[in-house]
Amino acid sequence: SAQRLVCHCGLGSSYTSNFYGKILKGYALGASMGDVWACWTNAIVKRFFGRIKHHWILTVGQPTREQINQDVASYIWYYN
Repeated sequence: SAQRLVCHCGLGSSYTSNFYGKILKGYALGASMGDVWACWTNAIVKRFFGRIKHHWILTVGQPTREQINQDVASYIWYYN
């Protein structure tokens, strides 16, 4: 059987919305959400988004949506 890629995220309303579910489905991704009050289940994701927010997005000018898309993609490559 083929393995399915899974996006692990928190339980925030943006991740539990039908809109987000449709996006995942469009990319053939499964969803995985941690338990309530179980911060250790998504510590890696929290660290990544914390770093990208505080060490990149808030310190580098982002004049356009295109620029921020490019910067986020660059940061993901750098981080990995």
